[in-house]
Amino acid sequence: MSARISSKKTSCMKPLDNHRRKLKPVLHYLLYAACLFPTITSAKPLIEAGMGIGSVVLPHYLGSDQTSRYTIPIPYLIYRGDLVNADRSGLQGFIYNSEKLDLRLSFGGALPVNSEDNTAREGMENLDLMVEIGPNLEYQLLKTDNQLLRLDFPFRAAFTLGSPFMHYQGWTTNPGLHHIWEKHNLRLTTTAGLVFSDAKYHAYIYDVSAEDVLDDRPLYESKRGFTGSRRGLAAKYQWHELVVGANIHYYNLKNARNLDSPLIKQTDYTSFGLYFAWIFFQSSQQQSSHIQEL
Repeated sequence: MSARISSKKTSCMKPLDNHRRKLKPVLHYLLYAACLFPTITSAKPLIEAGMGIGSVVLPHYLGSDQTSRYTIPIPYLIYRGDLVNADRSGLQGFIYNSEKLDLRLSFGGALPVNSEDNTAREGMENLDLMVEIGPNLEYQLLKTDNQLLRLDFPFRAAFTLGSPFMHYQGWTTNPGLHHIWEKHNLRLTTTAGLVFSDAKYHAYIYDVSAEDVLDDRPLYESKRGFTGSRRGLAAKYQWHELVVGANIHYYNLKNARNLDSPLIKQTDYTSFGLYFAWIFFQSSQQQSSHIQEL
């Protein structure tokens, strides 16, 4: 039994084609930036510790048209170890490390949402704090002493910290480009990628059960597939013991698999973050500043 394979692209490939076209100028920019700046060799303290304050504006969840602002004191800790690294972006550990290919343990998550504070979810169960953990395969496209351009392929399992505790909520992955450039006391990080998740992960956010149905909130069962696209830019500057950082992230849910969920009220938005920290401890032991470790 044989079957003919058509050379025409199916409709399910159109969203990916659209995003490939959107990511082309981002890739061109990253490659240009990689060739623009000279390299620098430097060493930094193995450990830096301090305290600061941070403020961030985030959507309640992907697709929400409401946001929350969080302003809290934050610890500032950087550890530049050979096997484990920790900084403001989180904790990362090397599982495998080679000249071009790295495998790390990566983390992610989402903040809790009180449904009483969200119009679209009014009367529904709250969204608990979610943590994500899993491997991240990183392939280095370019590496010098002061910059790194790589492809990231993370795959993380999600767990909610409610009742029951550490309840499995599916998997998610967000492959994309990651570029870091550092000169003197300034660091710029640019990211761009796509997000895909399974039906269970989407269901936790976008499902509407029979008991939650309203006139303007019909029954809905989530599907696996494309979650959305994301782009980010972060800057960090250190002046003596003072550290200032800012970031901006853009999310787009156009062509998302669950765009017809009644809980998706907005298809694109931008989040912002800003923090200040004062370093009160730096170890005397120095570590070479390898960009891929941060």
